[in-house]
Amino acid sequence: MIHRPDSNEIKQIPGFSTLDKKLSDEIRRYCQVLRLLPGELIFADHTACHHFILILEGTAIVQKITEDGHHLNLHHLHPGETCGLTASCLLGHGHQPASLIAETDLAALLLSHPGFETLMQHSRDFATFVHLAIERDLEKIIHLVEDVTSLPIEQRLAKSLLAIQKQETDTRHTPNPCIHTTHQHLSEELGSAREVISRVLKRFEQQGWVKLHRGSIEILNRTALNRLSRPKSE
Repeated sequence: MIHRPDSNEIKQIPGFSTLDKKLSDEIRRYCQVLRLLPGELIFADHTACHHFILILEGTAIVQKITEDGHHLNLHHLHPGETCGLTASCLLGHGHQPASLIAETDLAALLLSHPGFETLMQHSRDFATFVHLAIERDLEKIIHLVEDVTSLPIEQRLAKSLLAIQKQETDTRHTPNPCIHTTHQHLSEELGSAREVISRVLKRFEQQGWVKLHRGSIEILNRTALNRLSRPKSE
């Protein structure tokens, strides 16, 4: 579903409140709000970049499909964030280097290319926000590549399980040993085959570290996972 942004939604654009009336009215004409369900596609890989995106509600995944068909989640976007990869493509008039997918119920503000260029020229706050987003996303991708190429899958999986548990605890404000995730989701987060993830999780279960359930994983030995997740030098 697409609709015109209300005054509160459009004020979420960094630097918008400092624009004069003529510029703010111009930017409004270039904006729309997109609402999607989990799993729906926002931008497709290899397509032309036409819009800047700002997440208003929910979360999105920046995802790449590898040559061997595996899905790799590059990073997640949260409210108040934009996709630095998309922004860099808008600046360079290029194509999407990855897909952007709604992870939850999502509301996002879309700003068409002419409006994006206008804001980049007239708002220092907006330009700074965009450049920082590009820097942040590149840093995350570099760290991901370093992990994929240098860390054993067991260590990366242990880190991922603990990170999901922390995220769910922070969201619910109460600790819970049972995290809601699937083997497929973990394989996409770690850029590995689902069969590999299932095999390692089974070993974790045999060692008494986790208990596997349908759609969830119960963490039984957090200390062991934490020890495995740390570099050997620590």
